[in-house]
Amino acid sequence: MPSDVTMPYDVPHPVSPGLWALAWRRLRADGVAMVSLAIVVLFLVQMVLSGTGLIAKDWSREVGVNYAPPTFVGPDSVRQANRASHRGPARRRARGYP
Repeated sequence: MPSDVTMPYDVPHPVSPGLWALAWRRLRADGVAMVSLAIVVLFLVQMVLSGTGLIAKDWSREVGVNYAPPTFVGPDSVRQANRASHRGPARRRARGYP
């Protein structure tokens, strides 16, 4: 090949910024995607903090009574309900007996 022939290697062409750079641009342009990304990041931070023990460190400690019925009114209503349940079924009295 003769040396006086120039090859078109120096033709300028646009260079792609890369797959991840293009993906980040598209993600930043979408508002819903950015809010979703922020929520995912918050969950990941919470997971790391709970794994290190900074939050929820006493998660496995028992603080209440197992299988306790829920109370909406207060502890007195629970006591009354327990008394009523321990009395047993009401007996029917025969006529003539008080």
